[in-house]
Amino acid sequence: MMSGSLLFGRLCGYLRRPRNWRRLRRRVMFFLTSFVAVALLGVLLCNWWTVWRTRVRVFGDAGKTPLSEVGLVLGTQVGSLFLEHRLDTAGELFAAGKVRRLLVSGSYDGGFYDEAGAMRSGLIERGVPTDAIVCDRSGFRTLDSVVRARRVYGARRVAIVSQRFHLYRALLIARAEGMEAVATVAPDPEGVAIRRVLFREWAARVLGVLDLYIWRRAPQSLGASPAPEDAPRMRSSGESLSE
Repeated sequence: MMSGSLLFGRLCGYLRRPRNWRRLRRRVMFFLTSFVAVALLGVLLCNWWTVWRTRVRVFGDAGKTPLSEVGLVLGTQVGSLFLEHRLDTAGELFAAGKVRRLLVSGSYDGGFYDEAGAMRSGLIERGVPTDAIVCDRSGFRTLDSVVRARRVYGARRVAIVSQRFHLYRALLIARAEGMEAVATVAPDPEGVAIRRVLFREWAARVLGVLDLYIWRRAPQSLGASPAPEDAPRMRSSGESLSE
């Protein structure tokens, strides 16, 4: 059996020859170039697939959105213009009679940060009745929000509210869950570096496809949503929003 030192010596001797070094360098460059090309192709295919499969279910106006049982409002950073525009659109959707209830889904850290609670307050300010709003504080990711809407809250016919770039991925998840989902576009904020957000979404779509079709990843929790004392949950996990 060849020892490690002897193998290393032979390798060094091989690389001392200029022709062998050039050959190795060409092979390494070919491998790296091929890897990058395949990775880029994978990113493009995942993004094309996500948009192509869902594009006809996206509506740019609340008044043109088909009737649904539940409006699912996806959370994001509290106080951001992205969230404010989503709440504006959700309020318009409810006022137009397109949905009977609004399910607001976002993350909750067990303390002061509560996306769903902030969305609930924002919708009440926009004239949505309190008993028409359901809070899901376990919507840590888009996958969690959509899957929990179906499996925990029993929502089947859903109108998802978010910005256009986000809706394609959310609809793909809803389609995989067997939901009859459409989407209403909330405007993009003006003066925001949207390119960085779009770049991140391109990567998120790749992970979304892997989550759904390769890793079969489940939500972080399929139990009842946390309910702070100052913001009680409107529905328990045993009650269906579709009833």
